[in-house]
Amino acid sequence: IERPAATEASLIDRAPGPETAATPGTSGGAPAIAVLPFDHDPADLDQTVLAEGVAEEIIADLSLVPLLRVISPLSSLTYRVGRGGARQVCADLGVRYLVHGKVRRTCDQLRLLVTLTDGRSDETIWSARYVRPAADLFAVQGGVAAGIAGAIGPAILTHEQLQSRN
Repeated sequence: IERPAATEASLIDRAPGPETAATPGTSGGAPAIAVLPFDHDPADLDQTVLAEGVAEEIIADLSLVPLLRVISPLSSLTYRVGRGGARQVCADLGVRYLVHGKVRRTCDQLRLLVTLTDGRSDETIWSARYVRPAADLFAVQGGVAAGIAGAIGPAILTHEQLQSRN
């Protein structure tokens, strides 16, 4: 399911609620997010290239959103979700939100499953599946990353607004 990408202007117009400034994983009112490397079959070079590239491009795209604080790929892309789960990863990286996913390749298709998790509640607040032809990895990588980043920004801001009402 493809989600429509939000424009940067629509993200700027949405201010987070008052709870944001006091929320762990925020700095100056900006929710913090980390993007982990996507799980994949390390024996498949195409999957490795795609998994690393999508994560890097999501980080680059999210870093353009002024209402989000994005952890450097030097920190987040070396991390893996372990026994402590999303809560532990978020605590270790000092973020509230975590983007993680999986890349799978079938004969002629690439499947990406992406999840956005609230590290405080361990709740999935957004998830999407992307299926693309495997012919052009770089086109898939760039297009999917832009779609993911365009959906994640509004999902976080909506979640922040809903949390501030509770």
